[in-house]
Amino acid sequence: MSVLIDQNTLDLISHSEEQTRRFGAYLAPLLKAGDVICLRGELGVGKTRFVQGIAQGLQVEGPVRSPSFTLVWEYMSPAGLKLFHIDLYRLGDAVAESLAIGIEEYLYGDGVCVIEWSERAEPILPADRLTVEMRFIDDYKRGILLRAGGERSRELLTAYRSVVTGHAPASSAPAGRS
Repeated sequence: MSVLIDQNTLDLISHSEEQTRRFGAYLAPLLKAGDVICLRGELGVGKTRFVQGIAQGLQVEGPVRSPSFTLVWEYMSPAGLKLFHIDLYRLGDAVAESLAIGIEEYLYGDGVCVIEWSERAEPILPADRLTVEMRFIDDYKRGILLRAGGERSRELLTAYRSVVTGHAPASSAPAGRS
């Protein structure tokens, strides 16, 4: 089930870890270099599963693990798109330490940047980003709320909604015009 709250917000329910991965995989072919995906939610809610789905959709080879101890994992898709998987969970001062590791090179670099625990570095994140807020519903179900923060992320969310729901987005042209 999906619910469109407004043009910038989509709420989904995942019924399993595999479905959470699929929701990530659906996003993958829509991504472009420069896109920033910010993941939020409690420990164990499925953030890494969502990233695994993105990597799967990008046809990344090998295992995708949480970079909790290394901070950043870099992956390359066969099509040449880089995936930067960043985890800010273990940082004491996430803003200062993120700047120290050169997070700007990832945020404004030549790949897709997916950040777990992104709320810890809110002040340095770009405004135009797709935020994915995950929440527990029960032992198996997760709520996945996607919010667009700018023009590019709104385009991304519109395309994603079409893929997930199987419906083309409504035209914004006035009635009687094409």
